[in-house]
Amino acid sequence: MPPRAGSSRPSSWKRSRHDRRRTGYGKCGTDSAALPAIVEERRWFYLTIPTWQRILAPVAIGLVVLGLWEFVVWKADVPYYILPGPWRIFRTLITDWGTLSGSLLITLQITGLALLAAVVLGIALSVRLPSPSGWRCRSFPTPSSCR
Repeated sequence: MPPRAGSSRPSSWKRSRHDRRRTGYGKCGTDSAALPAIVEERRWFYLTIPTWQRILAPVAIGLVVLGLWEFVVWKADVPYYILPGPWRIFRTLITDWGTLSGSLLITLQITGLALLAAVVLGIALSVRLPSPSGWRCRSFPTPSSCR
């Protein structure tokens, strides 16, 4: 497509935001398409509407999933020792916190140590693998690993 008269680029190219500001986006010399200097965003409890949407959408989906879980357990009459509902889990967590808190501490310690071991081994492997060696060729027997 040949360029338009007075333009160095084809008409199929999109205008950048800088071109829109300079030319008034097709309304050369008029203020009818100009944006106000300060755009007031609607706020609700000091947060903008898009922020609320980002917060409320995951919370709503989580509540729907928990509600479906509770409904399926209740409707199918599943014994609590096979699949407890979320409400029973919450009640048990509150009533047996003294017993469960010790187990939670041990589980968090094991998880933290496993994460630390994974990070250390991952860093060691990332430093070791790029260097040419017979170990890498024996570990990954592909033609590209032994160059």
